[in-house]
Amino acid sequence: MKKLLIIALLICIKQVNAQTRQASFIYSQGANGTVTFTSTSTGTTANTTYFWNWDDNYAQVGWSSISHTYYYNGTYSVSLTINDSTTGCSSYITNTVVVSSAVPCNIHASFSITYDTAYMVTLTNTSTGIGPNASYTLHAGNGTSSIFNGGPGFSMVSIFPYNGQYVATLTVTGGGCTSTFADTFNITNGLTCNLVANYTDTLRNNGQADFYNTSTGVLSNMKAIWYYGDGTLPDTTNSPSHNYAYNGTYNVKLKMLDYYHRCKDSIVQTITITNAPNTCTATPSFSLSPNSSQAHAWFAVPNYSSQVINAIWTWGDGTSSTGLYPSHTYAAAGNYNICVKVYLACGDSSTYCQTDSLSRNSSANQIVQISVVKQITGISQITKINNQINLYPNPAQNNFTVEVSTNEKQTLHLFDVNGKQVLSQIINSTTSIDVSNLSQGVYNLSVISSDGVVNKRLVIVK
Repeated sequence: MKKLLIIALLICIKQVNAQTRQASFIYSQGANGTVTFTSTSTGTTANTTYFWNWDDNYAQVGWSSISHTYYYNGTYSVSLTINDSTTGCSSYITNTVVVSSAVPCNIHASFSITYDTAYMVTLTNTSTGIGPNASYTLHAGNGTSSIFNGGPGFSMVSIFPYNGQYVATLTVTGGGCTSTFADTFNITNGLTCNLVANYTDTLRNNGQADFYNTSTGVLSNMKAIWYYGDGTLPDTTNSPSHNYAYNGTYNVKLKMLDYYHRCKDSIVQTITITNAPNTCTATPSFSLSPNSSQAHAWFAVPNYSSQVINAIWTWGDGTSSTGLYPSHTYAAAGNYNICVKVYLACGDSSTYCQTDSLSRNSSANQIVQISVVKQITGISQITKINNQINLYPNPAQNNFTVEVSTNEKQTLHLFDVNGKQVLSQIINSTTSIDVSNLSQGVYNLSVISSDGVVNKRLVIVK
């Protein structure tokens, strides 16, 4: 049996009896998909723990030598993390393992469609050739989706209140095997969307504006969302009043939509406030800080007032970007003078430049990639942002899909294991990414939005 020695990616270096702690392992393949892994890590002690991730929806804390059985043939990205409970120092390695003695990939994704009532549809998994380690991503076609892990016996009930044609999609992934199935169905005995959003307004004293919702085709399950154009939070009152703090011209948007976000319409109209109580002034600022998880990557956290409606960021290399939360990649690492010019709804504008170096005088702290983000204040918010992004299939071969929970435009960056950027693309909602020109391996993926940055791992197999 052939053995492969894998070189470790070192995370933490400690000296133990003059020996460097460094994760590594070899593996040998047996019959029926059984693979034996043996740690060859250095610097281990009696307090060392071994965490194995088999890349087939299984992971295990185990011994330095351990066997794992794969259900399907394929290419897997196996990782080993060793950790010393006394010092807290760890080392991590990941590499591909090719399994050829298991069952050939014969997954065929499929599902059946049952109409329960006028609005209810049940999608039942009928896929074949599935092992116990499969995962399922089912998109109902109405904006809802679910991820199932484990056994194949599941179904999903979705509501389709409006007439129309819908497309449901199921992706089944088991180890290195992936199969996708899509089916089209029609709802003909539901509701018809005749919504037309509209409103009128009356301007009063001290910057007060009264808005009257005059939309037609409104059903009982619909709500109104008002965007006043002055940076304040949206309002869900049906016919509200709003007090503008500053004079100026504002774009006011009314968005009408149903509970399922299937029937919706919006309208934008302009109002001019001339008797508001306050003077319009802009005083922008921002701070810079390094991204601790990625070399040469920095964050800019702006301090926008509620009146800011747009901004132009000048990056110091002769280029600029328009928007409140853009990102930029430099052609070469260096120290750059970054400026932002903000525009207020009331008409004022102002420019602020970052003049202090924030320790960027060393080559290690030079900027390659800068992202403008909102301040993230805690773990719960980071978890929320991570839960808003799904990647599938993963591992990917020629393309993969990234799904975000909002329609806000976001920036996706893909980096190889050496930190070199190999892909950059603007995404929103559900976007298919072509990676057919990239080599097999493990890549780090960053999705940048106004809420912050989400980092995920992507495995590409050929």
